[in-house]
Amino acid sequence: MYNFKLLAFAALICSSEVLAGKLQISTWNTKGGLDGKGGLEKLAAGTIPDKYDHLVLQHIHAWSGGTHTANQGGRSGNVYVVSVKDHKGDFVGVEGKTKATEENRALKSKINREIKEAEKQEAHHHGHGGGSPHGSHGSHGSHGHHGRDEVDEDVENLLDEDEATE
Repeated sequence: MYNFKLLAFAALICSSEVLAGKLQISTWNTKGGLDGKGGLEKLAAGTIPDKYDHLVLQHIHAWSGGTHTANQGGRSGNVYVVSVKDHKGDFVGVEGKTKATEENRALKSKINREIKEAEKQEAHHHGHGGGSPHGSHGSHGSHGHHGRDEVDEDVENLLDEDEATE
């Protein structure tokens, strides 16, 4: 009987474990970098449950007011939120480290609020036989999402440096 209780407890612990990936938010600082010609100000923004990656990938463009896009690292599965690029392929950003840091923190707060709201809706719908509160998990809208293994080459090079140090 003791072994059964121990086994049941272990199964409960394993089944309640939430898989999560790292979230990094980067805003282009037009005056940053070693040469003062621009650089990404990065924020390690914690983790998000894997089942909500799609929300960030699908909605970050709208949540950021069009200033950021999201990509998912092919090797790591981490989610990277990065400033958008203009028609010439240059990053669009803000002037100064302080503004870029504030932008990163505001996006982190917005993402966390949206995930908490999705968790509430899922808990509500779960008891009523509803599905995902945001439609199919396989659907990834067109705004702000490049998808796994399709991370912008410039962004990938910048992010590779970070992943190599993890």
